[in-house]
Order: sequence, then structure tokens, then C-alpha cells
Amino acid sequence: MLPWAVILHRLPVGLMVWFLLRPVYGVRLALATLLLIGVFTIMGFELGEIAIGELAIDGLGLFQAFVSGTLLHVVVHRSYPIDEVGAWPAARRRQSGLGAVGGLVLLVFIVTDHFDPAIVDSSQAFMRLAWESAPALLLAYLAAGLVYGFMPKGSLAWMSRGGNLLQSLRGMGFGLPLPICSCGVVPVYRSLVSKGVPVSAALSFLVATPELSIDAVLISMPLLGGEFTLVRVACAAAVALLVGWGVRRWVVPHVTTQQEVLFEEPPMRAQSRLVHSLKTGLVDVVDDTAPWIMLGLGVAALADALLLTNALNSIPDWSEVALFAMLGISTYVCASGATPLAAVLVYKGVSPGASLAFC
Repeated sequence: MLPWAVILHRLPVGLMVWFLLRPVYGVRLALATLLLIGVFTIMGFELGEIAIGELAIDGLGLFQAFVSGTLLHVVVHRSYPIDEVGAWPAARRRQSGLGAVGGLVLLVFIVTDHFDPAIVDSSQAFMRLAWESAPALLLAYLAAGLVYGFMPKGSLAWMSRGGNLLQSLRGMGFGLPLPICSCGVVPVYRSLVSKGVPVSAALSFLVATPELSIDAVLISMPLLGGEFTLVRVACAAAVALLVGWGVRRWVVPHVTTQQEVLFEEPPMRAQSRLVHSLKTGLVDVVDDTAPWIMLGLGVAALADALLLTNALNSIPDWSEVALFAMLGISTYVCASGATPLAAVLVYKGVSPGASLAFC
């Protein structure tokens, strides 16, 4: 199988070299380069085992490091001209991503028998958490897109009605279901204030939106249980409401002259709005949250495999909530990504209150 592997590896490499060199340097140089690659491939295949066998263990390590450095140099250093315009359109990005995922899957199958037991345990924990989270996440992405697409366009005026407490309540209710992370909510908050939304409603929106979302609620159900999920929703709402209501008297909004457009679109038919909603939920929201959810699942899987059960019971009760609240502040994952981490923390002995503070 080794000759076949070498040939199959050289085919896409040869195509890449051809498409890079021929437009810039012409057919002759491209063919000469491919011929040179073929000759050295055959020489390396025939003589490589003999040459490597003569090296001692230390020499083999240095040789492998040298080869790895040359490969890294090829990847990082670009000595050939490339037109940056249109070099990576959306289709090529998708193809590149699919190729990378396929390569990772193949790599896993190849080296599975050589993994350390801790890595195997982490991989199994990751798959278990992923399978438990996947149905809820799919439903959450669909629901998030529908909420975003069919949300009443009079929401801005709706948040401005009533007194201070009622405005905070409306801002909290408006922000809780939206799938916007802690960095993305800041420009939205500024847009709300510039549109004349009262600061109490805007502050409640600012706090509530990254705390929770539809996807975070739905992923909490299988991982943390219904009771914890209800408490999480109630606490997120309470914190957002108290901040918007209590801080209002000390905060003076900085109103910009730029009138930004928020949640305002030209009228669309129901069918077009549905398509737009599905695109938002299954494309835009996935792009924004999936990397952080994967990061959260990965860290949770590592913690599940490396931490012994009840390993965190030794943390003093009086400091546990504050400690995990501070840990949550510095852990940059979205509300959905924090959920599997919270589930593993509870499983490893952290109190539900400390895990809630982390969320």
C-alpha cells in the first residue's frame, strides 16, 4: 500500500504545483519542476529506508526535525507571486474546510491505535457530549434564526415604553433569546442608544443578551437538566433586570450622531423571510457560535478525562462561587459553549451554585 499512498499523495501535489507555476513561469518550467519532483520521489522511495536505517535514534530525530522545518518553510514563506484579489472566494473556502476536516478524520483513523489512553478518554468524552448536544443545538439554530427573522420590527419603540423598571424588563426580554456573544452585543447596544432607546432598557439588553440565548437554553436541557436550566434562565433575567434598573441613575448614555440601522429591513414576503431566517440560523449563527461551542466541548472533554470524580471537592465552600465566577469572566466562550463546561464541573464535584456563577 505504501507505493499507492505515495502516488495518491503526489497527484494533488503535482496539480497544485502545475496550477501555481504554469501561469507565472510557463509550461516548460512547470513540466521541469514536475519531472524533478517525480525523480526525487522515486529516489526517496527507493533509498529512503536505507538512508534512514543508518541513522541513530538521535540522528533520526534531528533529521525529522529538519524535514519538518523545511515543510513549515514551504507553508509560511511564499516566494511566488499570487494575485490576492479573488484568491479565496467562498466556494474555495468551503472546499478547503471540507478537505481539512476530511484530512483530520483520516488522521484519526490512522493513528487511533497509537493514542495515549488519556487522549482516547477525552475523544470518547467529546463524542458523548457532542451527541448529547447535537439535537438541541440543531433545534436551537433553527429557533434562533426564526426569532431573529420574524421579530417584530417595532421592538425599538416597544422597549421605550413605560417606566424605568418596565423598560429594563422589556430590554431584558428582548435580549435574552438573541444569539449574540459578549463582543457582538456591544455595537448593538450602541445602536440601541443612538436610536433613542432608554439606557435602562439598553443596559438590560447589554447584560442579558450574552448571558443566555435560545441555543444555550436548549443545550442546557440535556446536559444540565430541566431544574438547572430554569434556575439559569431566572438568574440571567434577574441579573440583567437589576443592572438595567439599578445602574440607570449613574449612567449617562453617550449618544452618537451616527444613526445606525438595527433590525430594520425592507418588507419581505413570508417565504423570503423564512429563507432569510433559516440562513441566519443555520449559517450566520453557526459561524458565530460553533467555534466557541467546539472549544467548550473540547475543554469539557479534557476536564472530564483528566479530572477525577469529586476532584474539585477540596475547594473551600466560602470561595467556590467567587472563584468560578472569576474563572467564567476570563473564559471567552459563548453561553452555549460554557454549558458543557458547566456540566462537567458539576459532574466533577463543583456545586451547582458555583457552576451557575461560571455560566
